[in-house]
Amino acid sequence: MLTYLTINHMIDAVFLINQQLDILVERRFSIESMHNILDFIFPILVSKEIMPIIEFEKYHIVIFKSGTVYFIGITTGDSSFYLIDILKQIIRSFELRYGAPVTENLILEELATAYKILDFGIDSGFPLFDESNAINVILPLDDITKCELNILYPWRSKGLKYESPDFLVTITEFVDAKVGKTGSVSFYQIRGVIQVLNHLSGMPEVTVKWENIPDFDDFAFHRCVQNQYFSDLMSFIPPDGFFDLMNYRVLNHPVNLPITLEGSVNTTDHKITVDYRLNFIKPTKNCKIYFTLPSGTYKQSLLVSYGKLRIKSDIVEWTIGNILSHDAKVIMSGGIFGNFDTTLIVQPILTVNFEMEELMTGFNISNIDIPVYDNGTNPFTETKMFTVNGSYELQTGGFL
Repeated sequence: MLTYLTINHMIDAVFLINQQLDILVERRFSIESMHNILDFIFPILVSKEIMPIIEFEKYHIVIFKSGTVYFIGITTGDSSFYLIDILKQIIRSFELRYGAPVTENLILEELATAYKILDFGIDSGFPLFDESNAINVILPLDDITKCELNILYPWRSKGLKYESPDFLVTITEFVDAKVGKTGSVSFYQIRGVIQVLNHLSGMPEVTVKWENIPDFDDFAFHRCVQNQYFSDLMSFIPPDGFFDLMNYRVLNHPVNLPITLEGSVNTTDHKITVDYRLNFIKPTKNCKIYFTLPSGTYKQSLLVSYGKLRIKSDIVEWTIGNILSHDAKVIMSGGIFGNFDTTLIVQPILTVNFEMEELMTGFNISNIDIPVYDNGTNPFTETKMFTVNGSYELQTGGFL
């Protein structure tokens, strides 16, 4: 469970907007006008080139889409990651109620309930959501699906029953790194989230046995976990449906980079000659590289040994795709031409997107124990593990 009591900045506004840019639902928690922000957001929605977090003046804007509806949150200060979490919880609540994906017609049919969901999740600009499934207790879909409040375990409804029970776990680790062309690392951390999709009947007590436990620098459990510390055994009565069991961060894990950079960059007043060699230490999937051409560029002659290049405006997108072998190398070389001030030019920073079907820390689940049902049914269990990029940057100029 994430704790929101330490937030220094409130959420300024939440909007639900359709594809025609009509505002379906809005909640404002700031006295400031949002017109200039919406004027900035609308062209972005039309272009469909939407980044998860967008900066505009003093604001951070978070945009997600479910079905035909955009969920947009606006905040100031450093609370954008809290806004991401609360916005995801709100979307889950809408999808639980209206079905996924969310459609404009369903929201308009129950407009009052849509506002109630926002009011339940955010109070005076501060997040209140602890568990998106709890919305069915406070706002039942109808008399048939109305859930009885569970005093001992308020995150779980009574009377749940599934004919085909299952318990699915996904562990995802995000690698944040800043890597120089000599291999030097100025920043490295691993962030992880353990997510569960739970369809178990009754009030089951689940016991998970962990192995290869990393040295966590900080972690946060869902409130169904009563532990005050992390141990190799964890027992809990889980919420129904989808929830985050745990979030964690590891700062001092041995540096084990999946992708590194070698090469050279030579700069003159009219040409930048690049020779980038990317080393894939581990097999990766869906790899893409992004960087911005320097100011003053009027043409380029970049070539790659593998993948495809796409250049739009001043953004270079290098789609590499899947590299399934260890210690593979791919190359980008060529020239960037323009009128450059060599005293001011900044060497490109390569932003890397990738996926891996293993965890950087080696963290793992060795066993999930769920009591056998009275009819002899064993619930189906499955664990999936992924590593993806967080803020992963290869700095072609090295470190000063």
